[in-house]
Amino acid sequence: MHTPRGERHIASDGRDRCTSRDGIDQSGGSDRPACRRGDVGEGGGHHLNPVLPIRLARQLVAHRAPGRRHGGQIDDAIRDGCPVQSGVDGERPGRHDHTHIADRAGGGVASLRGQGGDAARRDARERPPLPLVGQAILSHDANVDRAHDVSQRKPKKVSVGYGGFVPFDVPDPRKPRIASDPFYPSAIALRYRFDMHRTLLPLVVQMVLPLARPWHASWIIVPLLAALSVRGATAWAQPRDPVPLLPLEQLMARPRVTTVQINPTGQTLAVLEKVGSHPAVVLYAVGQGATNTWAPTRLGVAFQDTVRSVSNVRWSGDGRWLLILHDRGGDEGYHLLRVDPRAVTGERQSGATATDLTPFPGAEVELLATPAGGGAIIASNHRDPRVSDVYVLDLDRGALRRLATNPGDVTVWAITPEGSVAGASAVRPDGMLEVRTPGPAPDAPWQTVYRAPPSERFTLLGAERGGRVLVARSNVGRATEAFAFMDASSGRVRRWRVSSCRGFDAGTLVTTAAGEVLGESCATSHRTFVPATARGQKQLQAALRRLEGTGTGADVLRALELESMTANGERLVFYSHAATDPGRFLLYDTQRGVADTAFAMRPDIDRAQLAPTTFHWFRARDGLRLSLLLTRSRVRVPGSANARQPAVVAVHGGPWSRDEVGYAGETQLLANRGYTVIQVNFRGSTGLGRATVDGAVGEFGQRMSDDLLDAIAWSVRNANVDPARVCILGGSYGGFAALVGMTRDAAHYRCGIDYAGPFDLETLIRAFPPSWQPFLPRSWYRFVGNPDQPAALERMRRVSPLAQLEKARGPLLVVHGDNDPRVRTDQALRVVRSWRARSLPVSLLLAGNEGHSFNEESTSLAVNRAVERFLGDWLGGRVQSTVAPDITRTLEALRAAGERAAAPAPPGAR
Repeated sequence: MHTPRGERHIASDGRDRCTSRDGIDQSGGSDRPACRRGDVGEGGGHHLNPVLPIRLARQLVAHRAPGRRHGGQIDDAIRDGCPVQSGVDGERPGRHDHTHIADRAGGGVASLRGQGGDAARRDARERPPLPLVGQAILSHDANVDRAHDVSQRKPKKVSVGYGGFVPFDVPDPRKPRIASDPFYPSAIALRYRFDMHRTLLPLVVQMVLPLARPWHASWIIVPLLAALSVRGATAWAQPRDPVPLLPLEQLMARPRVTTVQINPTGQTLAVLEKVGSHPAVVLYAVGQGATNTWAPTRLGVAFQDTVRSVSNVRWSGDGRWLLILHDRGGDEGYHLLRVDPRAVTGERQSGATATDLTPFPGAEVELLATPAGGGAIIASNHRDPRVSDVYVLDLDRGALRRLATNPGDVTVWAITPEGSVAGASAVRPDGMLEVRTPGPAPDAPWQTVYRAPPSERFTLLGAERGGRVLVARSNVGRATEAFAFMDASSGRVRRWRVSSCRGFDAGTLVTTAAGEVLGESCATSHRTFVPATARGQKQLQAALRRLEGTGTGADVLRALELESMTANGERLVFYSHAATDPGRFLLYDTQRGVADTAFAMRPDIDRAQLAPTTFHWFRARDGLRLSLLLTRSRVRVPGSANARQPAVVAVHGGPWSRDEVGYAGETQLLANRGYTVIQVNFRGSTGLGRATVDGAVGEFGQRMSDDLLDAIAWSVRNANVDPARVCILGGSYGGFAALVGMTRDAAHYRCGIDYAGPFDLETLIRAFPPSWQPFLPRSWYRFVGNPDQPAALERMRRVSPLAQLEKARGPLLVVHGDNDPRVRTDQALRVVRSWRARSLPVSLLLAGNEGHSFNEESTSLAVNRAVERFLGDWLGGRVQSTVAPDITRTLEALRAAGERAAAPAPPGAR
């Protein structure tokens, strides 16, 4: 959910499996084709390496009738030299996995819990239960009946589960059975599909089988299979994937360095560096080496919290202190901590410890400015939880002095470089924004100098030295936002500065402590930094090009974000990254025109194995121009006769934010497992101009979700995506979109993953924290509605996933932080209980030490492991065979916490 502080999102996770979909043993590292166990192709079969001749293997499983039954007429022997797997030898029990698929063509198939055929014993179980429509991995201990003992047949001949598309003619157990159907008395047929791409078999099978009833299909299909045996035999052998499976831990563990902050004088770096399993603030001295490059020297650890990981650090304006905003367990009740860098003498801190300068219970603190003369300007709501006042904080003594009192509707304060309050923007109940400035005397009332209606995007950014000019971003009279410099006394725009982000909204102006504009940080298709002068642009580009000869690569130019700078702007720190480059921090000296790599984010990743991301424009069904990012996997995932690939639609949060091309571990994990990743900048996404944002008014759960479907259709046409194998994943607003996808649009998605997504818009908005109230009229009330207004309430109830439950189907993974102050845990619990009430497969991971954003590495790895396994079950992509034991333990704990929370209350409990 979007807040003034912005949004951070989580990552995702996976399941153990011995073989990959191409039959290559992933557990032992062998290059030999493995005897198939687990899924074969998209669906799966009986786990024998198939060699012709092939015979039809049908399986009938009585509905809700547990017990032992044979394995689908397996009646031939295995190939020489290929040992029987998973106990399918007529005698020895063993773990036995394959996929059962239910189709809409036959009206649906009932959930099969605790059973499954294939000689299943009574302890058989499904992971997760078979949905009415979709597919499920069935795992059970199995023995083949003696009558069908594969070990008693002649060698070099193998029979497998049927490899075509057996039509369903199965009664829906929820409806009366057709009396004229004697062959299926309360029975369910399970079909098996094998990957037989690059042959004529799938086409012919699909043409012929609809002519036959399942119980007499063998007399049609067996001669057909024999006729195609020569051509079909080669189709079973899958080539080894050219892209190695990158370890989850390598892609998703916390990177070595996550931020680099240079002090105002340019002599010391405060680096958020991984020390052990948690990040620490580590100090480095900066010098100039003999080769005219910077040479950071490690001094020691200044601060580390092994309970709640540190996520940010900043220098005071005079460089004497380190400042850290820190919460507990993700509750977003940030406190400002002070650390003395002079106490660092080695690997541990000596002398002073971190001091909490804002020890106010339940308060939220925001760091507004760090003036060059010292001190800090903060906003805090400890006086009134509904609003934040402005204070100057003496960093030496810890004393607070109030600079401005919030009248109840101020959302943004404009601070001068010297540290005074020059203005503020306030939001009225009708959504009108007012720019106010102080009166001529300290006790004079503030005056309103400018008004922006809800249709105008207006953001107050700050003020120039002296406070006579306010700086803002606005799109008044424009298709995209530009910088406006306003007279503080009259509100008149003195001048406009056209953004360097051509075709996109204005970014962020970068200025020195003296107010000199150095350039603009832009977010176009990717992040860029544009120096203010042509000379500066040429110098920076030349310095970056020189780095190409030192192994940084040409794509260093693709994304360049300003991370920090000295007070005079002579030394800059950039974060450089690209889709196929995990990134590095660059130190750039503007005076000498020299850039150098200081820290690499993930030096152990082979960039050649990463998948590129491309930026595309497309049209929504109503003609609105939107954009998407496309990351195409280089891994072939079987399951479609025409070689189309499964896809994951990854929906960003906010929704007032957007996706840009750059390195993203979650995206690379999905692509490495075999999925095309579609990231849609749907209507409501920011930075793309007025029409994109305004197009989202009143469209939550409606056209905003239609945009995702239109992006899928574009990807089917242009990126070889299989429309039958698409899952939706998202966090915050993206979680809401996933729930809409699994209810309103369930026909388009095979599965869904909801992280911190709201299920009911009414209760979501009513439960927002008190400090959010001033922001709501221009954001949530405008785009979604005010629940206190009957017409808006009716609309938000109608479009909420809660109201679409009769359309819900398919498997769902729900992930939530128990301390989330934005989307409360009850939203996740209602989702899980609603799915279970309809016998739909659902799993909840509940993190007791996290909030809306997951901050701990252990949680992130476990969640990504769960996502990897979930998608492997439902889309058929690759899954890492084993992970570190602590990841498994954390995942089990998250799952157990979710089960406890979602369990029905005992009778009589309130």
